[in-house]
Amino acid sequence: MKESYQTITKDSQGWEAVRKGFAEATHGRYLPPKAILACHSPEALQEALSFVQKEGASFCLRSGGHNYEGQSSNAPGGYIIDTAGIKTRKWLGLQKFRLGVGLTQVEMVRYLQKFGQAIPYATGGTVGLGGLVLGGGAGLASRTWGSVAHHVTRLHCVLADGSMRWFNGDTPEGKAIMSAGGGSIVALAEVEVQTHWKPFLPIFFATWNAADALKVLLALDGDGPDSDSRLGFVLRIGTDGTVALFGQCNAGGYGTARKLLKKLLKSAPIPTMSKVVWLPHFLASNQFFRVNKQQPNGWHAMVGNQLFKSSSAITTQRITPEIAEQLYAIVLSHPKLKTTPEEVSMVQLLIGGGAMWKADHQHIPYHDSRVLYQLDGYWIDPTDKEAVLEWVASLRKAMAPISVGSYVNYIDDSIPPHERSHRYYGEAYDQIMIIKKQLDPQNFFTHSHSPKP
Repeated sequence: MKESYQTITKDSQGWEAVRKGFAEATHGRYLPPKAILACHSPEALQEALSFVQKEGASFCLRSGGHNYEGQSSNAPGGYIIDTAGIKTRKWLGLQKFRLGVGLTQVEMVRYLQKFGQAIPYATGGTVGLGGLVLGGGAGLASRTWGSVAHHVTRLHCVLADGSMRWFNGDTPEGKAIMSAGGGSIVALAEVEVQTHWKPFLPIFFATWNAADALKVLLALDGDGPDSDSRLGFVLRIGTDGTVALFGQCNAGGYGTARKLLKKLLKSAPIPTMSKVVWLPHFLASNQFFRVNKQQPNGWHAMVGNQLFKSSSAITTQRITPEIAEQLYAIVLSHPKLKTTPEEVSMVQLLIGGGAMWKADHQHIPYHDSRVLYQLDGYWIDPTDKEAVLEWVASLRKAMAPISVGSYVNYIDDSIPPHERSHRYYGEAYDQIMIIKKQLDPQNFFTHSHSPKP
C-alpha cells in the first residue's frame, strides 16, 4: 500500500524552509533530520509513527513549529513527523466542531467565525493548535472561558502501540495528555471542541509613558488577577520605552468594556491613550495576530525568522516593589545592539485569575497562577547573541524569589534538566506520570523537556 504521508528529504525542493521551525536562533544547534514525514490525516500520522518505530529511529512531532528551543524540529539523523497538514474542519452540530492539530490560530478563528463561534486562542497567529492544546493553552479569553483544554471534549490520538483512539477531555487520560506538553504521551491528530457564540468582540488598548512603567507594572500585577473575569489582557513593557496594555472583553459589549477597563486602571497612572473598539471577532483577533508594528498602541506579534530567546516565570503571589524595581532596571539595561531587530525585547505579563482559578482546572499545571511573565530577547547580528541571552537570564533570575514554575509552551534550555519536571508540571506531575506509564510505558514519546520519571 502506498504510504499516505509525504516523505521530504534534503533532495526535495524547499528542504531548508520545510525542516526549519519557528525558532530561527536554534537552527544551527541541531544536526538535520534524515527526512520529514508530512502528514495530512490521522491515518497518515499513524503510518508515519509505525514506520519510525519499525526503523527504531529517533523522531520528533511538530504541528506549528513554534517550539521556542526548536525541539519540534530536532531529530538529528531521524525524522520530523509534521502534522501541520492535518487541517480538519468539521461542524458537528450546535456548538461542536472537529479541528485538526495543524490549524494555525488564524485558520482556526476564521473557520469558527463562519459560524459566529469562538474558543480561547493564543496571541500568535501562526501557533499550531496541537501544541497549544497539549500545553493546556492560555489566551485572552481564558480568564472568562477557561483554558483551551477546558473546551476540548474529545482527543483523537495515536498511541505508542500504534493504535488510534479517542479520549474524552474530562477523563484522567485526556487531562494528562493536555497537561504534559507536545510529544510527551501520545501523538495528537484532532480535537473536538465546545465553542461560544461570539460574533463580535470589544477589544481595548492603553499606553503610558516610560516614566510610569514601574507604577503600571505594580498596579496590573497587583490588581489584574482579581479584576473582573470578563476581561482578558496582557501588559507589555518593551526596552524601547513602550508600556502597552491590550486585551478583550469576552462578555458584554462596547459599554461594558469601557466601564470594566476604567475600573481595571483605577490604581494605575492615567494612560496617555486608551480606547475600546467594537469589531467582528475575526477582525478583532487580527489586531493581535497581525498588528501593524509601526503603531505604538499595538502589540508586537512574533513573526517567522526571528532570532530570539524566550523564558518565563509563573507567579502565585503579587510581585514585590523590590523585585519589580529590579526587573525594570534590567529592562532599562538592555545591551546596545549592533543591528536593531524588528521585534523589541520585552517583559510581557499574561494576567491570570477568573475561570482559570476554578476547581475544574486543577489538572492544568499552575492553573492557580496570578501572572505568567514572558521574558523575550531579540537580536539580528550574531555577535549580539550572548549579550541578549545573558539579559534574558538576568530577568529570570530576578523573578526567581517569587516564581513557582515555568510555562511548558515557553520551554527554556537554560533550565537544568533535573529541574524541568518540577518547573513545567508542578503538582500535576504525579498524575501525568501515572497516565504516561499506562499509555506509553516504553517512553516512545519523549524529548528533552518531556516529563521524566
